[in-house]
Order: sequence, then C-alpha cells, then structure tokens
Amino acid sequence: VPNTYNTQTHEVLLTALVQAFTHWTDHNTLLVDIEADRRQDLLSGINVSHTLGQFTRLSSVLLQGNSEGQGDILKSIKEQLRNHPSPQKGCRKQQKSLTLAQVSFKYLEHFGQIVTTPPILGIDLFTQRGEEQSPLNQRAYLIEVLAYEVSGTLQLSWIYNPKIHTQTTMEMLAELMLQSLTALINHCQLESTGGYTPSDFPEANLTAQELEQVLSLLE
Repeated sequence: VPNTYNTQTHEVLLTALVQAFTHWTDHNTLLVDIEADRRQDLLSGINVSHTLGQFTRLSSVLLQGNSEGQGDILKSIKEQLRNHPSPQKGCRKQQKSLTLAQVSFKYLEHFGQIVTTPPILGIDLFTQRGEEQSPLNQRAYLIEVLAYEVSGTLQLSWIYNPKIHTQTTMEMLAELMLQSLTALINHCQLESTGGYTPSDFPEANLTAQELEQVLSLLE
C-alpha cells in the first residue's frame, strides 16, 4: 500500500481508523492525538546511544474523512497529516483551554526489532513484567489504539474503559478498521491505482489541481 500513493504506514492505518469511526459515529471527522517516535528529530546532535525507551511527540490532529473512493481518502488523510503544523513542546495538561482528543493512536514502527532482542540477564522484559499503569490512574483517553508489527504481522491493540464501552462495541470498531484496511489493500493492488500529492514535491509548492495539470503534461 505505501508504494502505491507514496504513503507511510501510519498514514494508511489512520485512514482506516477514520473510516472505522465514520461508520460507527456517522461523523466524518475525528480528533485524535497521534504519538510518534521522534527520537532523532527532537534530539538532533545529542548522543542518546546510552539511553533506553522512546522520545515521542504528541500531536492533536482533526482528520476529515470523505465519501470518495479509497484512493481519494487515502491521499486526503496523507495530505492532512503532512500539512499539520508541528506540535509545540509541552504536555497535554498545558492544553486545557483546547478541546482534548478522546482517541489516541500510536504506531510502533520499530517494535518488531525490540521484541526479537535477546533477554537481558535472562529476563524477558515483554513477558515477565507487571502492569504498566496503576489501576487508580486517571485515563487520558476513552479509546487508545496501538499498532505494531511482530514477525511481519500487523497487531492492533485497543485500550478502553469497560464502564463506558462494551467489549462488543470495541470488537465491532476493531472489525470496521480491519475491513477498511482490507479495502485499502485491495484498492492499491489494482493496476489503475496510484498517484502523487503535493506533499511529495514540497519544494514545488503546488496545489493539488496544479500538480494534476503538471502530471497530465508528463503523460
């Protein structure tokens, strides 16, 4: 899929997520907090080779879906994500004056490399561990979606409050996202699909219409 429209994996996953919520809520917008790995971007020039864990950046994005075809919505979400201004440094608590997202999304791009690392001192840190958060901790989101790959297989974890959403509801939402992903994959396997968007040529500073005109001249 990424090669067809020059997209990144998280852009495809977020497209499917928006489609799933659109089917569920009948609203084609989704305010979502996107947590991305920014170890290299945020700490450029700083040696972090002896550190553990992740350096992430949280960005609140209002994504707008549409009722067009799979290719159109994929390109639209891709452009919305790439044109969104970089978040300022700070924490979520400093944004109380703004509307807070009730949904979060995180794609662990390098998770597969981590889980294949040999155990440290004979301890498998991913199977021999306790709870990550206290059950008394206040939840920041109603729904959290975690995506990662293990041995080439995509895994999706849904974290939610059972006092607000039932397991049946969450299974339905997860199934809707998988259906959307399947539809996107099937679409991108068609010979007639593919194309570029303005963000693929940032230095040209073209609109979508101007890009279409340029590409038509090159055909």
